[in-house]
Amino acid sequence: MGSGSTCTRYTKFINIYKIEKLNLGERLDTIIEKFTKNDNTGNAMMSLNLYKKGSTWMFDDATNNIVAEPFVLGMSEIISEYLPKGAEECTAIFSLNKFPNCNTLTLDVEDSGGGWYTVTDTTNTATSNIKGMQGWLCPVTRVYLNTIPKNIYYKIQK
Repeated sequence: MGSGSTCTRYTKFINIYKIEKLNLGERLDTIIEKFTKNDNTGNAMMSLNLYKKGSTWMFDDATNNIVAEPFVLGMSEIISEYLPKGAEECTAIFSLNKFPNCNTLTLDVEDSGGGWYTVTDTTNTATSNIKGMQGWLCPVTRVYLNTIPKNIYYKIQK
C-alpha cells in the first residue's frame, strides 16, 4: 500500500463501525490541511478506475501520488453490490451534484478525518437491497471533494 496515502496506514479496526487506532504518522489536522490546501473542488464530475485485490476495491491516482488506496469498512461491499459476481475492475463516477441515474451516499457522522455514509437512494430497482448499507470514506475523500460532504452522488459501472 502506498506511503503517500493516509488511509492505508491504519493499524487495525474494532469492527465495521468504529476504528480503534489510526497510525497516520502525522497529526490529522496537518493531513487535512495538506489535502485541502488548493481551496477548490475541481471538476463537477469525477471518476476513478477501481480494481479488486481479494475482496477489497482499490484505486491508484498518479496525479495525487495515491497508490493502492483501499475502500474499507463497508465501502468495498457497497461497490461489489453494483457489479456482477467476479468483476475485477470498474469505474466509480461521483460528484457533489446530482446527475442522471446516480445513487446517493448521505453522511451520518464525520469520524477520524473521514465520514460514515449510508446509501439513501438508488436508481436501479435491481440494486434496491443496497439502500441502507453503510461504509466509511477516509480523509482521501478531501483530495477529490475538498470536504466531507453531506451527500455524494455516484454511479458504479463495469
